[in-house]
Amino acid sequence: MPLIKPLGIVSSPRAERLDDEWDSIVSVIELDASRFTPDALLGLDQFSHIEVVFHFDREAEPGLKEQARHPRGETREPQWAKEIMAGYWKK
Repeated sequence: MPLIKPLGIVSSPRAERLDDEWDSIVSVIELDASRFTPDALLGLDQFSHIEVVFHFDREAEPGLKEQARHPRGETREPQWAKEIMAGYWKK
């Protein structure tokens, strides 16, 4: 018996296992209809965010980079982060 009992599955139109550009993919979380009725989600639209814990069910492709990499795209440190860290290293 698995330690975590799935609530449903996540599906997307992407068939290939690529390690990039997931920001352009729309995925759908489908709850297990044998366990949950539609009213299980009542009020969810009142929240701005949800946390989804998921388990990858496929092995990584050969050559998949599993270590840290440089961020893709343009990255900037927000001004508020600079302000709160301004005196951090000063004694």
